[in-house]
Amino acid sequence: MKAYNEEWIYNREIINQAQRWHREGLVNDSQLAVIKETYPVKFRDTSAFVEIGLFLFSIVAASGGYALLGLILSDVLQESFATGLFNILLGIGIGFFVEFLIRKQGMFRNGVDNALIAFMTALLVIGLNVWLPDETPVWSRCLVSLPVLFAVVWYYGDLIVMFGLISAVYTLVFDLLNDTASADLLIPLVMMALSAGLYWLALRLDLSLRSKKNVYWSDALNLAQWMTLSLLLINGNYFFVREVLSFLLKPDLNLRGAFSGASEIALSWLFWLFTFGIPLLYGFIGTTRKNRMFLILACLGTAGAIATARNYIGVLPWSVHLTVSGLILVLISIPLIRYLREPRYGFTDVPDEDSPKEFFLDAETVGAIQAAASTQPPKGLSYGGGDFGGGGAGKEY
Repeated sequence: MKAYNEEWIYNREIINQAQRWHREGLVNDSQLAVIKETYPVKFRDTSAFVEIGLFLFSIVAASGGYALLGLILSDVLQESFATGLFNILLGIGIGFFVEFLIRKQGMFRNGVDNALIAFMTALLVIGLNVWLPDETPVWSRCLVSLPVLFAVVWYYGDLIVMFGLISAVYTLVFDLLNDTASADLLIPLVMMALSAGLYWLALRLDLSLRSKKNVYWSDALNLAQWMTLSLLLINGNYFFVREVLSFLLKPDLNLRGAFSGASEIALSWLFWLFTFGIPLLYGFIGTTRKNRMFLILACLGTAGAIATARNYIGVLPWSVHLTVSGLILVLISIPLIRYLREPRYGFTDVPDEDSPKEFFLDAETVGAIQAAASTQPPKGLSYGGGDFGGGGAGKEY
């Protein structure tokens, strides 16, 4: 059992794909109407700007209500047990309210439910952690929080909670390794291995579920892939390992000098190799597999690698370096844009919709869309004239 209607979510994916085809002229208005009739979606439909506004308003309202209740019950909430119980009971109450909004109001990521799910999860996690002794290490707190975060992701497929789940896993591993010998070398290597493993797991789960027409967790798993690939890139960067990680492991350093006084790290050649090698690997995978995620991260990683090299071996001032880099990018971009005005080897500069790889429908589902598009329209719709049943097409079509 899950919070949202799985069939409606799957139908929504089909309709979204049909709308992409409609914008590209592959499906006409009447066929799109038939597809919408064949695959009904009864979720509340709101615009992105409205959802953002509702999310912010819900967070403010929930926080205000929480503060007001805490103020009223301040005399009771003096002990940790009472405070933890208050947070957990309030979180459960918000959970029932979210259930009402989903079942009765047809909400599906409309801002209000996103905010309340995140707020509910935070209350449950805080409540459990308040019950723990003060000397409890960070990794133990993360370990206690993981079942709650996982359960919420499983039930709602929420993106914000998935972000918290992945963050809790990395924080747990980081804190466990923080006090070990050679932590400055062990942490980035373990984090890279963890990132690769989690990415593989998220990708396998996503492909497996989509092959079974289950797209309930597709957005959350897609976010997990972005996060794990990004953290793999970051943990392999020489600047991050030498400067940022050194500051995290030695918080007593002054922030002003944190990124300038770190000493040379062990196996520096290996992290220099990672700094440039991982973006190149991402670029190779993105190019050969036409994967937009890898291409974007490859560009960002390359920029980070160049900035890292400039930080240690650069001879030009930053102003000159940025000017020259921008000029080089312009000189590369202009001919490349002109070259890709026509599709070349699967790449084009023409604005398009999401990559087809973002929508793993099997042949049966694609056939269902085509079948729905070729059926007679529902009563009340008219295709217009034409021998071919399409928008006025005549015999010369």
